[in-house]
Amino acid sequence: MSREICKKSCKKNTPAWYDSFPESVFVIDCEGTILDANEAFADRFQKSPQECIGNNVYDLLAPEIASHRREKAKEVFGTKRMLSWEDKRNNCIVHHTIYPTLSRDGEVTHLLIIAQDVTELKMNNEQAISKTIIDAIPGTFYYCRKACQ
Repeated sequence: MSREICKKSCKKNTPAWYDSFPESVFVIDCEGTILDANEAFADRFQKSPQECIGNNVYDLLAPEIASHRREKAKEVFGTKRMLSWEDKRNNCIVHHTIYPTLSRDGEVTHLLIIAQDVTELKMNNEQAISKTIIDAIPGTFYYCRKACQ
């Protein structure tokens, strides 16, 4: 499918809520061609959604990240089942979920991918767990950060 045809057909099928979704959401075909992308996804690459559509998602990523993501997509195409995992890079934790879209004959036609930054949520959870543990210790407890500041 040419990039221009892809851009026209994808945008007319996009639900209204798609661009207002706060996390990166995009759709790819079996080769990694971006069929649709919301603003949050495009912003990560300093592009507009229209500039992303028709490009290969793996070309936008560093080679080692692209290889890992390609394997995850290949797994979903093969199993026809949703897959989720977390990546930790540059002090950021991202929860990825890949949903297969099946044709009427049961074949995966494309993947809907959501990438959610969960760094703050994870940090808050860790702090809450630490506080619970500290609160459960009887007596006095001291906690020193680096250089006991």
